[in-house]
Amino acid sequence: MVLTESAHMAIGSKAPDFELPEPLTGKSIRLNEATAGATATLVMFICNHCPFVVMLKPAIAALAKEYQAKGVAVIAISSNSIQTHPQDGPEKMAQDAKTHGGCLSLE
Repeated sequence: MVLTESAHMAIGSKAPDFELPEPLTGKSIRLNEATAGATATLVMFICNHCPFVVMLKPAIAALAKEYQAKGVAVIAISSNSIQTHPQDGPEKMAQDAKTHGGCLSLE
C-alpha cells in the first residue's frame, strides 16, 4: 500500500475534480461529468477480491440503484494496482458493473 497524504477538507466541501478510466467504455471520465446534476455523490473505494465486497455486492448494487433513483451519483473506484491485484483490473470491474449494474465503476 502506498502512503498518500490526505488533504483535510471541511464536511460539506465539494470534492476536487479528478479523471479516471471508466471500464465499461474504456474512456476517461471526470468526477464533475459523472456527478453533473446530482443532489449528492457517494464514492466507494472497493476491490473485487475483498471477501466483504464480494458478499455485499448485491446489497451495494441495490443501494446504488435506490439512491440513483433519488438523484444521488454513485461511483465505485478500485485503486488497487493491476500488477499486484489483476482481479481488480478494468476488465473485471466492467464485468461486475454489467452483472450488478447501478454503479459507475472507475479504475
